Amino acid sequence: MTEKRGRKPKARPEQIVGGTTEVDFTRSLGARVADARSQRGWTPQDLAMRAGVSAVTVRAIELGSKCPKVYTVYRLALALGVSAGYLGFGG
Repeated sequence: MTEKRGRKPKARPEQIVGGTTEVDFTRSLGARVADARSQRGWTPQDLAMRAGVSAVTVRAIELGSKCPKVYTVYRLALALGVSAGYLGFGG
């Protein structure tokens, strides 16, 4: 029998702190970004320009199809005038 050599793929944890899955976290973060953006009357392009990211990135985050890097969340939070903790975890 031949064994396949190389790295084993890392097992992804199914849960993040507090029993929230990564998918739930990504969707709730996107919802908070979209809510904060719409409260200011901005389009995704407006937010993207102010945060220094692409409009495609903003839309992907808002739809919950992309989990952004921490620095991207920080830039969005600065542009929106909210804390990164609020975008990530609410409250």
